[in-house]
Amino acid sequence: MANSKKPRDPKSVGSTKVIKMAAEEPKPKWRLIDWDKVNTVKDVKVILSHMGLGCSEDAPAFVELEKYLTND
Repeated sequence: MANSKKPRDPKSVGSTKVIKMAAEEPKPKWRLIDWDKVNTVKDVKVILSHMGLGCSEDAPAFVELEKYLTND
């Protein structure tokens, strides 16, 4: 095994770098829909509109669903 006779940089020998890590934010609690509290079609529409649902253009039922989708 060969040993180098070169002097080492004293800054690199045994030095450690302290890195401050950001505190992990608590994850929001997952809550299920209580379907016993849903009484009308309007209630269902409100729930669905806030769920971020959509459809891919290559989905099997895209032609049927297209009239309900945005043009974005």
